[in-house]
Amino acid sequence: MTAPHIVIWTPVQPTESADRVAAAVHQLFPTAACTVLEGALLARSRSLDHLSEHLHRQRILDTARTAIEISGSDTRLRFRLNKQAAFVDLLNFAVGTPPELGVLEVVVHLPGGGAAALLDSVAPPTADGVPLSDTSDAE
Repeated sequence: MTAPHIVIWTPVQPTESADRVAAAVHQLFPTAACTVLEGALLARSRSLDHLSEHLHRQRILDTARTAIEISGSDTRLRFRLNKQAAFVDLLNFAVGTPPELGVLEVVVHLPGGGAAALLDSVAPPTADGVPLSDTSDAE
């Protein structure tokens, strides 16, 4: 599988510093290259490793599997993260009404397909909260 193309977009509110918004993005995507646009920030990355570490550490794999959408063509993952939580190095999926400061809109492109397999790698299925890939170690 080729490395994913990750695009992160978020508005920069008039009350926010673009540098702080970029710092929030870097909390979850440390290798992201950020570009400040008029009223927004656009970031690009090629790795979901740090995001996966957060999911495992925070024990929210099942939440991730529910919140991350897979395109019908298996070429794209899409999800929204709470920007304010990212400021303090927490990963929190934004569902329903957007939080006050907005969200980080994340789209992961996999032109050759394999989005479902990537999701299984980043946020593996669980049994009783334990990743299935780790259950053999526990037995």
